[in-house]
Amino acid sequence: LPICFPVTIKTDHEAGEQIIVGTCQNITKTVAERSPQTGQETADKKFTHLISESTDAFVVVDQQGVVRYVNRAAEVLFGCEAENIIGETFGLPVVVGESTKVDIINRGTMTPAEMRVSETFDKDRMVYVVASLRDVSERKQVEESLQLRERAIAASSNGIVITDATKPDNPMIYVNPSFERITGYSAAEVIGKDCRFLQGRDRHQIGILDLRKAIQEQRECHAVLLNYRKDGTPFWNDLYISPVFNEYGDLTNYIGIQTDITEQVKSTQRLLESEERLRTVLTSIKEGITFSDDTGYFAIFNAGMENLTGYAIAEANASRDFSCFLYPDRTEHDKALLRLQHLQETGKGETVETRIRHKDGTFKDVLVSTKLMTYKGKRMYLSSYYDITERKKVEMQLRYQNERERLLNAILLKIQCELNLEQILTITVKEAQELLRIDRVVIYQFQEDWSGKFVVEAVNDP
Repeated sequence: LPICFPVTIKTDHEAGEQIIVGTCQNITKTVAERSPQTGQETADKKFTHLISESTDAFVVVDQQGVVRYVNRAAEVLFGCEAENIIGETFGLPVVVGESTKVDIINRGTMTPAEMRVSETFDKDRMVYVVASLRDVSERKQVEESLQLRERAIAASSNGIVITDATKPDNPMIYVNPSFERITGYSAAEVIGKDCRFLQGRDRHQIGILDLRKAIQEQRECHAVLLNYRKDGTPFWNDLYISPVFNEYGDLTNYIGIQTDITEQVKSTQRLLESEERLRTVLTSIKEGITFSDDTGYFAIFNAGMENLTGYAIAEANASRDFSCFLYPDRTEHDKALLRLQHLQETGKGETVETRIRHKDGTFKDVLVSTKLMTYKGKRMYLSSYYDITERKKVEMQLRYQNERERLLNAILLKIQCELNLEQILTITVKEAQELLRIDRVVIYQFQEDWSGKFVVEAVNDP
């Protein structure tokens, strides 16, 4: 039946959509009038040409099941030329009016196809079956890919939510099993609801404000929220949302990925509490304690260190190299740098006795112990400074006292071995000179009238 089928595109202003409008008109009479003898032949040739150029495979089968016609797409699908197919029995099941999935073997390769069957009559009222076959390989691959993605989403350990952005409040249209496990809610309980009920009464979190702004701006967002499970227990939700747009650029959905980070948050809180306790202990110790990185920045510079050096932590961090303040002498400064280099190379801490300069210019003797450690992925140095200035003074006094006692005993021993008074006096001044490390020692003898004379002396080279 030849028909005229003009098509126009119109805009439905109320619905805001474009629609296709087609009208059908029987032009059989018009075609016959133009060419009474050849009208039917022209139509047959036209439709044969259309079928030949179709991307779907067309096979015409007679009542005996013999193939009478195939188009070019059928030759490609079966991998045979038309002359090798026409006249052969069509071996596929044909049920008029139904769609059947079949597998076509083409030179050893299996091709999935979808077959639709219909009946037609020729001009002699002969019945023919027309089978149209469509290669659905790509569609099957897409379906398998989608099934694989669905299984992956369902098996993910992260909670996954899909919302409908075209409806008010972005209601949920899909949640995976991990969402049910994390929140305690089943899919049936949450489908059609917005996600806000998970936040309980905590609607003023900073993460929620960021989330709302991102949704208004139709962009992706990452936020950490305090949510509540079905049983009321709180959990920390690391949430990432991403918008989905259709081919026209319209926002259609949001995909949300949630991760339960409650244990990480608790561990971080415990670590912070532990760090705070450690910081409290270190800052309360009387000895000087510093905790610094490779750049010389002091994370800890306790009160003991401020008292020992006279500098505040702000002054220490403001200096590019605080060791220059402690060791103004270039030689001592280089020794300190060598000790630091040795620590970096070996990782072994050591305790050394050194002298540092106070802010007021005085020097103090200290014992310095430094250890190398890793903290939050950074190389750090924990140092302790113990003031031994007073102890050094006492040690010096004891050393001088011991030296005096030793030399005095030596003098007494030599005196006991001598009977000559002049010799005894000579030994005395000589040993006294060595004991006191001075230039001259004399013995002066007074007479009864308080006059006198030098009896003996010990003197260095003039």
